Amino acid sequence: MITFEIFIPFIILLVLIFLSVPIGFSLGISGTIGLLMIGGWKVVLGIVGTAAFRDIATFSLSTVPLYLLMAEFIIQARLADPLFDFTYHWLGWMPGGVGVATVWANAGFGAISGSSTAAAATMGKVAYPLMRRLGYSDELCGGIISTGGTLAILIPPSIAMVVYGLATETSISKLFIAGIIPGLLMAAIYSIAIILWCAIKKEGKRAPHFTWKERFKSVLPVWPVLLLIFIVVGFLYLGIATATEVGAVGAAAALLLGVFMKRLSWSGLKKACLSALKGTAMIQTIILGAKVFGYYLTLTNFTQMLGDQVLASGAGRYEVLLFVIVAYFVLGMFMNNVSILYLLLPISYPLMMKYGFDPIWFGIICTICGEVGLISPPVGLNCYMVSEACNMPIEKVFKGATPLLLVPIITLVLIILFPEIATWLPSHMG
Repeated sequence: MITFEIFIPFIILLVLIFLSVPIGFSLGISGTIGLLMIGGWKVVLGIVGTAAFRDIATFSLSTVPLYLLMAEFIIQARLADPLFDFTYHWLGWMPGGVGVATVWANAGFGAISGSSTAAAATMGKVAYPLMRRLGYSDELCGGIISTGGTLAILIPPSIAMVVYGLATETSISKLFIAGIIPGLLMAAIYSIAIILWCAIKKEGKRAPHFTWKERFKSVLPVWPVLLLIFIVVGFLYLGIATATEVGAVGAAAALLLGVFMKRLSWSGLKKACLSALKGTAMIQTIILGAKVFGYYLTLTNFTQMLGDQVLASGAGRYEVLLFVIVAYFVLGMFMNNVSILYLLLPISYPLMMKYGFDPIWFGIICTICGEVGLISPPVGLNCYMVSEACNMPIEKVFKGATPLLLVPIITLVLIILFPEIATWLPSHMG
């Protein structure tokens, strides 16, 4: 039986979040208070002092800094900059072609970095000037760049999927591969939406028709990107290496490419390492706080009791799934994706497993929900990154991004109706 006392740490957690206390500390403080209520200081010191640290001092968590480091090397060496020129030469001729090229350049950037905010900031600087010259409005530019950047957390590698895999003990390699088809599908739907927008509003000029020679010439500068994509996706799918090993090889390859091409300076190297260190510290803090709060949930048997009560209520599996998705959407308006995952997964994941959903499939659902949060007001991180990179009022970015929110929602519906979109490819991995 769930009693009111069980909810006291949850109330404290919500108050701390409302007071803008970082989510990692909010989880740790509320979890510690809950443990104190259950077993006193002996339990608190035993779990906080030893168990929580033991849980994060694991080899599997080295995946996080490795992928962050790979992304930072790519950003500092500007290895992904030729991507937009490549997609522009091949796709710019169609209606809304520059916008479509921006979306697919974001997809390519995501295939080697896994950072949505970095993708949005990079494409904002590269694509925005050309889009404005061709008659795209600020609203459309901001919407395309911010929403296209969200593809980076769905197409592997993805920090969000790493976090999901670690939190649920699900294969990170399979999660990465599972994101490929949904990511390409979403990019295609974004492309259709942009073409329709430009056709209906008669906005944006077509790029000139490039010759086949010019198109093939644009392929040459993207060979480092193609190499990194092969390392990340190819090694995982063929079973050559684990997700952690791929992260290490990918980070080393990005470093060597940056040095070999003389595009990674000493200051850029230091900046990349420092940025990866900060990102790792943030994620580790969230994980540590979540582990403490998770021990509280385990000792109170809260998730088991909640699951039993939901099952006893007679609610259908898709009704419960809809409720979970709405919860992710609402929290996404105020928190980053990593925080949401560690806040909701201890409750939502066991519930989904009770209803017989596939853990890989549910991981893709959670990742897409996180994409929606990245472009939802008032705290859509991608929108703020685009606003800063393009020197554009944030209101215009949100105005352009809001109609395109339908795209991830349509993708969610398709994956719910046809789960094989997410599960077919990982079932054929090496």
